[in-house]
Amino acid sequence: MEARVIALEKASQEIREKLIRVETKLEGIESNMATKAEIAGIGTIIAELKTSVAESMVVQTRWLIGACLALAALAFTAAKYVH
Repeated sequence: MEARVIALEKASQEIREKLIRVETKLEGIESNMATKAEIAGIGTIIAELKTSVAESMVVQTRWLIGACLALAALAFTAAKYVH
């Protein structure tokens, strides 16, 4: 019976030491965790970025179409004068 108690006391001490290490690691993790407000802020930033990318694509498409039309007009004009 006494040997069992000694074994339990030893196991209890080991468990306490492991628990202290786990608590220490959790405290470190908690200090680096994002808050709900920070996560919501990231969502807002992503939404703004999507809008910005969409607007940029529209502008680039308009410039591309304009450049193609200008080159086509230039080509037809050059073809008109070159027989």
